[in-house]
Amino acid sequence: MNLGIDKQTNEFRFIFLLASLFGAILIPPHFGDSTLFNVVWEVGFSAVLIVAMYSVTGPRAFLLPALILLVPTLASTWLDHFGVSGRLAFYIDNLTSIAFLSIIVAALLRYILSAQRVTTNVIYASMCVYLMLGLIWAAIYANINLFYEPAFAVSSGVELVGVAGDEVMGFFTYYSMITLSTLGYGDIVPTHKVAQAWAAVQAMVGQFYIAVVMARLVSLHMR
Repeated sequence: MNLGIDKQTNEFRFIFLLASLFGAILIPPHFGDSTLFNVVWEVGFSAVLIVAMYSVTGPRAFLLPALILLVPTLASTWLDHFGVSGRLAFYIDNLTSIAFLSIIVAALLRYILSAQRVTTNVIYASMCVYLMLGLIWAAIYANINLFYEPAFAVSSGVELVGVAGDEVMGFFTYYSMITLSTLGYGDIVPTHKVAQAWAAVQAMVGQFYIAVVMARLVSLHMR
């Protein structure tokens, strides 16, 4: 069975990235009540960043900016372990993550849309893009909540006012994935107009992604 191996380069391209993305989303919540939660989240997200950098191939227009942003993005992820913490550090961490992941998404989309046939690598890459879109919007929501707090109403009673740290990233990752898939349980509601606008755009991006990218993959396969 071909587990994401590109026959032309004989390399694992995206299966490791997909596994690291699922790990970063699924593993940290199991440590939610533990003092290890921050470390687990930071290790998982750092793995995503490193594997994402490894997965990117193509012109320097993608490689160079991604490589330049990798170091500050990794550094900002671990700021609290260097005695730097607080709202500003968290805000910067989210900004660097948004910039780096956006470049990776652009590079993967270029790879997917330029593919001449559907391979396991192309399928894995399309899944990685979808999950990374969720992480990008999670960071956006976290910064919106910092700047316009309270920007979200939570029916479960979770307090988001004055909170800045990794513990809220799991919360916004959940909300982001639910919004991206347009599932919408209603337990979290954007109350500020800026948050509402970004939530609406994310829902549209999720639908456009399925309609455009998945339709192209199906047409390539049929062809």
